[in-house]
Amino acid sequence: MLNRLGKSFRKSVTAAGMFTPDGTVGIVATGAMDIPLFESIVKSLPEGTWELVCHPGYNDAELADIRTRLRDSRVQELRLLTSPKPVKY
Repeated sequence: MLNRLGKSFRKSVTAAGMFTPDGTVGIVATGAMDIPLFESIVKSLPEGTWELVCHPGYNDAELADIRTRLRDSRVQELRLLTSPKPVKY
């Protein structure tokens, strides 16, 4: 479905003289992103510009009031994205 909508969207964006990434990755991995999965995603990317979909953040008191399944994974994704450990690709 996203591919079908994407083609129409890309035409509109191009006609308006704007640029977009070639695609997005990580949507299916939302809430489960860890270093091995992230490395696997990066290794499989074709040439181009890609947008990583994730929800890094803190599981704090403010988030406790929001209904989401992504509380614990926010901290894990924040650690992943700010880790000094180099990604193997």
